Amino acid sequence: MSNSRKVWIPAGVPQGAEMALSVDAPRGLMTPALYRSLLIQKLDGLILADPKAARRALEMSQEQAPELWAIAEQFPTSQWASAIVMSDQVTALLSPITGKGRLAKPESPQSLLEILEQLT
Repeated sequence: MSNSRKVWIPAGVPQGAEMALSVDAPRGLMTPALYRSLLIQKLDGLILADPKAARRALEMSQEQAPELWAIAEQFPTSQWASAIVMSDQVTALLSPITGKGRLAKPESPQSLLEILEQLT
């Protein structure tokens, strides 16, 4: 049985950040609101899988992305994913997303640290 799982990669994101910003492919039409919701779900899953590693990943960004570091200090773990997606840095990356994108095979699983490194 082949793995038919696909991810949706938004058009217009910087090269190198495609997989970090990929989400599970929706069954219907992708909208900007659905995309943000799926991205929050993706990040939340990574955070909940290992909250201590997630905290370390956010705290490692203190110099390059102080806003991400502040998320670990100012928000409960349950709000980190939403706060990351709403951060100025990620909002700037997501602003050109219109719902257009492409489907691709997922690459190897990423950690929150790897994703944050690609976004900063």
